[in-house]
Amino acid sequence: MSKILVEVYAGVNAGGGCCACSGGCGIEEVKMEYEHMAKAVKEKYGDEVEVNFIDTTGKEPGEFAVLEKVIKMGYSFPFTVINGQPRLAGKVSTESVLELLEEIKAGKDN
Repeated sequence: MSKILVEVYAGVNAGGGCCACSGGCGIEEVKMEYEHMAKAVKEKYGDEVEVNFIDTTGKEPGEFAVLEKVIKMGYSFPFTVINGQPRLAGKVSTESVLELLEEIKAGKDN
């Protein structure tokens, strides 16, 4: 099996705020959540999974084709994308990411 890629996209939502709380949080808080998740993923999967943090602040949404559809649908930053598919929105969830990775590793979600 090839390496699994997990990407967390942080940014500012159209209505303000960086996440579903629509205020009171910032890119720094999302980065901290990402780092917690990344550590847990690396501890469990090592080099089998690559994790990246992408700050989209100040960039055009069109630069990130994978996000255009979810943004238009009204979902909020941050977005977690696994192997090119948007999977989670509104917060970085270590538990949810680990569950999704287990499904992928078990071949239940290809």
